[in-house]
Amino acid sequence: MFARDQCGALLIRDGLRLVHYSAFTPRFWRFPFLADGDLQIGDTWTDPAYRGKGLALFALQTVVRINRQPQRWFWYVVEDLNLASIRVVEKAGFTLSGEGTWIKPWGLKLLGSYVIRTAVGPHKATATADDEDDYAHDERRHV
Repeated sequence: MFARDQCGALLIRDGLRLVHYSAFTPRFWRFPFLADGDLQIGDTWTDPAYRGKGLALFALQTVVRINRQPQRWFWYVVEDLNLASIRVVEKAGFTLSGEGTWIKPWGLKLLGSYVIRTAVGPHKATATADDEDDYAHDERRHV
């Protein structure tokens, strides 16, 4: 199903209570614009009682840090109405890379894919693995 076998989720708990999760996946049919080594971060969710406490930012930065590799881009697909999520990815150093839409065969999102309609920024990583600070900033994109 996936282009690579690297997928997972970061879970944050308060005792036994799940208060946040951030999943990540490699390229697959739903996000065909990812390169073979890239990761897409999402779905993410934070318990409403724990929102505004920095959990989403911490999780996003942690997923990027533990999965960093040369030439890897991290993607985060977010609806333009989700301003809280956009603030989180921008604080994490992501930049807008494009705007797109879901293609839903037979009206089913489950079978669909996300297609970039308008590219906004560059689509190749510009930093090297030796330039870690710039590398961390340049590799992150949201659409």
